Amino acid sequence: MIGKGRILLDGSLSELKKRCSQEKTLTVDYSYNGKELNLVDGMTLHNNIQGHAVISIDTSVLSISEAISNITSQAEIYDLSLIGTTGEEMVVSLYKEFGI
Repeated sequence: MIGKGRILLDGSLSELKKRCSQEKTLTVDYSYNGKELNLVDGMTLHNNIQGHAVISIDTSVLSISEAISNITSQAEIYDLSLIGTTGEEMVVSLYKEFGI
């Protein structure tokens, strides 16, 4: 990838993903039993309203499967979605890193 005549990244798309997307957002609908979810290191709760939680996961600390296992050990999951960093966000991150 080149920005303003400078090489920002010389590698594959998978290398860019590893470099720029260590955080994923997990949205979960689960059986609410009146208790808050107990999250482990690498998980940050952003929103939790009676069975609907939005959690960020630092994949350099915790795998996605470990995060989901943590939640399923506490409640039944009805639905979940996982969102990673978009390509546009990765490019913006590189531009910021190189001051472009």
